[in-house]
Amino acid sequence: MNGTKTVQPLWVAADKLPAAKAHYVAWLDVMGVQSIMSRSLSMSANFILKFHAAALESRTSGVEVFPVMDGLYAVASEQSTLKLFISSVMVRLANTCISEKEDKYRFVVRGGLAYGSIIRGVDVSKSAAPTIAGDPAYASTLLLGMPVIQAHVSERLAPPFGIFVNESARGFASPKSGPFVEVWWHWFEPGSHELAVNLRHCLEAYYAWCAKHPLLLLYDAPRIAVHLEMTRQFLPES
Repeated sequence: MNGTKTVQPLWVAADKLPAAKAHYVAWLDVMGVQSIMSRSLSMSANFILKFHAAALESRTSGVEVFPVMDGLYAVASEQSTLKLFISSVMVRLANTCISEKEDKYRFVVRGGLAYGSIIRGVDVSKSAAPTIAGDPAYASTLLLGMPVIQAHVSERLAPPFGIFVNESARGFASPKSGPFVEVWWHWFEPGSHELAVNLRHCLEAYYAWCAKHPLLLLYDAPRIAVHLEMTRQFLPES
């Protein structure tokens, strides 16, 4: 024999997975991080770490957070709980954006939101996936289900500092709440209206700066114009 070790095939019993349960799933991330990271490690680290700091400061009972480099998934069984978390994150990051004195130090976030059945990695038993269940820390980072994908792909349809609501959350809802009624959820109503107005003016200045440096920022001019128009349609002028 050549001395090679026999490797056992990977084994998962899908029929022994736990029952999927309905949850709201949100995906939030920093816009344009690919170009930002390719330009500057320190700047991308600044943006990403501030983003996750806002999430850590906003965590509350009933919300599970799954960080993924420049973004995160947030999961909750109740709509109101997830709304509270997202609003807190957005308020914290909006204030951070406004407080910066130079446009080059500003960064923009957005997200997508969906509703449906998911399976959490920590709920997977040894009879279903022994290797995964044998490492609870690793299992705790896993999230399975259609809403995970729906939330992620919906993010690209959101305005800057906005949340796009997938049709799954506009057509269905948890027992204690009704479906969302708009494609862009206004997290700033009613208590943060003044902040939203200030954020709009801040982003208009930011995108004007971006429009002067598209090649330097690796940011296509047509996309800058689209994001500026989305900002104006989403955030109140006064």
